[in-house]
Amino acid sequence: MAAKPSVFLLVLLLGAAARAQSPDNSPAAPPPDSAKFTRYRVPSFGISGPLGRDQALSPLRYAGVGMLVHWNSLRIKPHLIKQTVVRVGGAALSNQSNGNALSLAQLGFEYNRYYKVKSYRGDRLRLFAGGGGDFFLNLKALSQNVNNAVSYDFALSLRAAGLLQYDFRLLKRKFVLTEELSIPFVGILARPPFSWVVPYDAYEEGGNWTNAFRVVSLGNYRRLQNRLSLDWFPSERKRRWARHTFASNWRLAYEWEFLQINRPNKVQLVTPALLFGRVMRF
Repeated sequence: MAAKPSVFLLVLLLGAAARAQSPDNSPAAPPPDSAKFTRYRVPSFGISGPLGRDQALSPLRYAGVGMLVHWNSLRIKPHLIKQTVVRVGGAALSNQSNGNALSLAQLGFEYNRYYKVKSYRGDRLRLFAGGGGDFFLNLKALSQNVNNAVSYDFALSLRAAGLLQYDFRLLKRKFVLTEELSIPFVGILARPPFSWVVPYDAYEEGGNWTNAFRVVSLGNYRRLQNRLSLDWFPSERKRRWARHTFASNWRLAYEWEFLQINRPNKVQLVTPALLFGRVMRF
């Protein structure tokens, strides 16, 4: 009977050793490329200052101030970023020489995929390259005109894009500085049919509206988008005090867009904007 505790203890030890030597059935951590996406939404609001001219309406330049709303959706993996951006804006422009007023409405959508090319300084500095597609609509109205009071620019295009990110810390806070640059290289452009004809009286009002569309490339259609943003996280103390703020960060962004359509009636439009928003993880 005294041997029973020793036998019982021996069985326990053998069972523990067998369990330690058996393979681990728990799921292994997935490699970075197969990890799930981390998702963010960034609503932003800001002020824009468009400057430009449309020779289909007037040879003069117009400048003014407007409002701009952004909705940015991000899906991020260590080696891949998927980005969707919706832009809606409006502005009131004027010309100082004659006092005429021009109304401008803007709508844009873009989808980008960025692939990680290189990382530096312990992955604090990351370079991405890729591209995507976009469309935009600029609707312009000059009420002083009689025959050609409204003009528009609409384009659906493919583009090349690049992104550079840099992480740093300052005053116990984490910051992420991001620079984005994109250039469309081919697309379909639409303008009012009369804007493709010089002089205007050569255009027939009953003409085919398919004449409004043209296939364009870098030779006759130039558009450059540059976006610089700074995201900052709450401090360590604030994250401990209010955990619900951990996934909510702030963003300050400067955006600059240049558009030029060459012939036959030249269009030039520069739209700088300053935006402020919140980065929300979901």
